[in-house]
Amino acid sequence: MQTARRLFPRKEVVVLFVFVSLAGCVSPRKGPSYFHPDAGLQEPISLLEKAREIEKEDFENIRLVTLAQTGFSSHHLVVVRKGEPLHTHARHDGWALVLKGKGEFLLGEKKFPIRPGASFYIPRGVQHKATRQGKESLAAFVIFTPPYDGKDTIAVKE
Repeated sequence: MQTARRLFPRKEVVVLFVFVSLAGCVSPRKGPSYFHPDAGLQEPISLLEKAREIEKEDFENIRLVTLAQTGFSSHHLVVVRKGEPLHTHARHDGWALVLKGKGEFLLGEKKFPIRPGASFYIPRGVQHKATRQGKESLAAFVIFTPPYDGKDTIAVKE
């Protein structure tokens, strides 16, 4: 088993980022704000408003938009219209903060309710999927370590 030090060699950056993200200006209408110096942003953006913009785009089920990437991690907005297929990631750990929508999250053998404000840590190699309930799309802010390249998603037969 890998140690936290090995997974997060710069843990103070992760802790500071998560604290600033969650402790920042959060309103029911705009949701949490996001700022990253390497993202080319002049000021913080509303993650919820950005997710609503993505929802208006033409895509069938899942849309992943990269907000920023460093050598250590990548930050994304993910919008899910129906649900994710069961899958794992071979090389990436993930952390997701639900911005909108309701549903169920399967992580390994355990199921958790998806609600705005829920947060999930997804270790590499652990099967998972999100299933939407109701009419509203799911939207989440997701951080991958190392940076997500889209090449390590492994479908799991249900």
